[in-house]
Amino acid sequence: MSVILTVKQLNMYVRSMLENDKYLRQITVVGEISGFKLYNSGHAYFTLKDSESAISAVMFNMEASGLKFMPKDGMKVLITGRVSIFEKSGQYQLYASKMLPDGIGAEFLAYEQLKEKLEKEGLFDASSKKPIPRYPKKIGVISSLNGAAIHDFCVTVQNRYPFADILIHGAAVQGEECPKSVVKAIEKFKNIDIDVLVITRGGGSFEDLSGFNDEKLARVVYDLNVPVVSAIGHETDFTILDFVADLRAATPTAAAQAVTPGREELYITVQSLSMGCKNLVLNKLEHECLKIDDLKNRIKLQSDFTKKYDDIKILKDRISSIFSNKLAENYYYLDKTVLAINALSPLAILSRGYSLVYKGENVIRTINDVKKEDNIKIRLKDGEIFCHVTDKTDLRTGSEKA
Repeated sequence: MSVILTVKQLNMYVRSMLENDKYLRQITVVGEISGFKLYNSGHAYFTLKDSESAISAVMFNMEASGLKFMPKDGMKVLITGRVSIFEKSGQYQLYASKMLPDGIGAEFLAYEQLKEKLEKEGLFDASSKKPIPRYPKKIGVISSLNGAAIHDFCVTVQNRYPFADILIHGAAVQGEECPKSVVKAIEKFKNIDIDVLVITRGGGSFEDLSGFNDEKLARVVYDLNVPVVSAIGHETDFTILDFVADLRAATPTAAAQAVTPGREELYITVQSLSMGCKNLVLNKLEHECLKIDDLKNRIKLQSDFTKKYDDIKILKDRISSIFSNKLAENYYYLDKTVLAINALSPLAILSRGYSLVYKGENVIRTINDVKKEDNIKIRLKDGEIFCHVTDKTDLRTGSEKA
């Protein structure tokens, strides 16, 4: 005699059979997504189909929140999960625990989707790009403190434009903590008056650079009031940060060149300004001479006026000669002064391994200039270190000081 079951008992039995099957407890199925819906609960419901058949599928919030891309209808995917039955309706379905695009990496797909989204919102528009200042006083840098990128950047800036201060905040530039760490460093710079911010790291694989493909990081950079230069990886590497930044540099060295003028450019600028002043004076003299000449022709000046006119021309030539000689003399003293300044520059001293210690804007010259719990700043040749005084000792007496 056959066994009589209730509907619930039947569904429970079928569920038990399915969930105890060693092949159906962990199975990977390839198919095309259809009818994809993501509810407020975070659960995703869809149909997985091919040309001949279909199966209902569900991915719960815990698994769906870990997806690195947004599934869409028509997308071919690989689903890993288990087969079971929903007892209430008796519907047989696939419970997905993992989902990957078929034929393309999930991270790259997420990158392309985010790039398309932000581009449509206008975050990459050239009209929103802020100009990079040509002669910055303070340059902010976010990078790994132990990488070659920060060294290359600082050395290049010091060689090209030693007048700029470089302020550095370290951050993780790889791994899951990268986006949060860079955003945290950016927040610190919001309270510091800088002219331009550079975010840089060396080259790496697509996965190594994926931390700079973060949506929150992109929006924080877009909303900054100061211009941002992105120098991530090598020339062939592009991240979302590169597109949203005001300027993209191929390498850390290229970034340093982009935010500073070179010595030759500075020399040409000074020379151009000097020549401009000279020409302005000479043009003014020439203009006055032409006015005198015109006046002479209109009123037919007498010979005594002609003599004065000639005297003025002689005076003009003499002034021009004196100005040229004075300008050459000033160039000579300017070159000597620049050499003297460079020789006495604190930067030259710092390059030999020394440092300058500041409390606020004042240089600390004696132990009596600083107290416990003070915040001080140590200036090195390639950046600054911010410190907190916990104790101090007078080397003359060997005693601790308050």
